[in-house]
Amino acid sequence: LDVPRMQHVRRELLASARTFYEQFLADTGLTPDLLADTVETTRMLAILDAELGDTETAEKGAEHAVTLARQLYADGGLPADDRVQLARTLMTLGAAQQTHGDLVRAEASFGEAMAIHRDGLKRDPNNLEVLMRVLATHRSLSVIHAQLGHHDRARDGYREMAGIWGQVLQLARGTDHWAYALEMTLGATCDEVEFHLASGAVGEAIAALDRCPPVTVEQLSELADTARMSLSRVELRRCSIAAAQGDQEARRLHLQRALEVIDPLLDSNPDFVPALRMKALLHNDMAVALSLDGSTRAGTDELVKAIAQLRRLLELAPEIVEMRANLAASYINLGSAQQLVEDFEDALA
Repeated sequence: LDVPRMQHVRRELLASARTFYEQFLADTGLTPDLLADTVETTRMLAILDAELGDTETAEKGAEHAVTLARQLYADGGLPADDRVQLARTLMTLGAAQQTHGDLVRAEASFGEAMAIHRDGLKRDPNNLEVLMRVLATHRSLSVIHAQLGHHDRARDGYREMAGIWGQVLQLARGTDHWAYALEMTLGATCDEVEFHLASGAVGEAIAALDRCPPVTVEQLSELADTARMSLSRVELRRCSIAAAQGDQEARRLHLQRALEVIDPLLDSNPDFVPALRMKALLHNDMAVALSLDGSTRAGTDELVKAIAQLRRLLELAPEIVEMRANLAASYINLGSAQQLVEDFEDALA
């Protein structure tokens, strides 16, 4: 899990493990422990397929994991009132459906997971792990509601989340859950800020960022890769606000800070797809910021860096059309920038 450049090896190992588990099930019949292991292995494989960019396979794998999880509870393998494993697989399925564009089905998956988590919270209102699961599900649902145009529901969700993650951070401080709680808080903040910016509510976006706890250099070194990704998104959202306010210097500053968070991730794990996509986006935005300042040559250099990331992404996931579209768009931007400084042969190429 923590060894760089090993995603494809992990996938092969997980696929082999799932094959063995399913063969065991066929040979020996249903046992709760064996079925539970099969559910988790199938779910993990779906997550890894999503990380590798194979969204269709990820969705099919997650659907299979949910089917197995329902069987686990229906057959009495686990208590019906403690459906955490089912909720976990539903969250994985919802994320895969969302990435694949099946938003209505994703909303249903997240909604069912939320109902399970709320039942758990009724039984134990101050259970940190349950609260974190509620927060994660709330976050996913709010994003889906915004994507589906249900803006009032999304806004209500973000308001409720603000209170939940404050409680989560308070309970998690000084525990082993602190890093993950901080990661979720950063991610939830990013989602809320993006929602407010999309609706033109800059003041509410700034207020959401002001609620976000600061991250020290020491804490940064303890965070998982996904948490660092969220922190880079926080800086990118600060950049968006600076751009909306016409503060180009602050815009460049926050872009640079986001790059300083992302670069160490790619130093240790050059094939980490989310970080490659983020770096390409940051270099593209930096090119725009520099061009607005009249630094066309410097902006061209940033576009070249963005294209390098996008080409690597295309090598890793050649089947994803979005990667090709983004690369084509970056070449158009680069050609336009070269044309402005009269590098006509390069622009034509």
